[in-house]
Amino acid sequence: MPEDWDIVQNVGQESTNVHTLPFAAKMGVPPNVNDPAALGQTIQGAGANCRYRFESHATGSSNQPFLAQVFFNGTVVAEVQVPQVVQPQYSYFSTYTPCLPPNTMVRILFTKPGTGSFFVDDVGFVAEGPCTLTTP
Repeated sequence: MPEDWDIVQNVGQESTNVHTLPFAAKMGVPPNVNDPAALGQTIQGAGANCRYRFESHATGSSNQPFLAQVFFNGTVVAEVQVPQVVQPQYSYFSTYTPCLPPNTMVRILFTKPGTGSFFVDDVGFVAEGPCTLTTP
């Protein structure tokens, strides 16, 4: 099971099909390959008034698109919809968040809604620099 993730549903630790050693997360594990899978993490210590890049490498196939999302206080603020088939190589996916308001809980979440398996590796939530919050 992937370490330091607080949502792990139908996810295993993969040591063969990886982007960078030693492990990747496999979403959709036997015997539940065709069941939904979710992998999420609450981000601790994200700085307010900063813009972030959410990035990962993924490969796999499913009958529905795979989602990589960022939530601020439970609301989706950034999303990458990964194509249904990403094979045979890992592909890089990224998106940027809006400026992070103070006292915001940040969560990243990967979901595989349909059949098949997806592999996720080298996940990052990278500070891109300060931004200015405006108030009405």
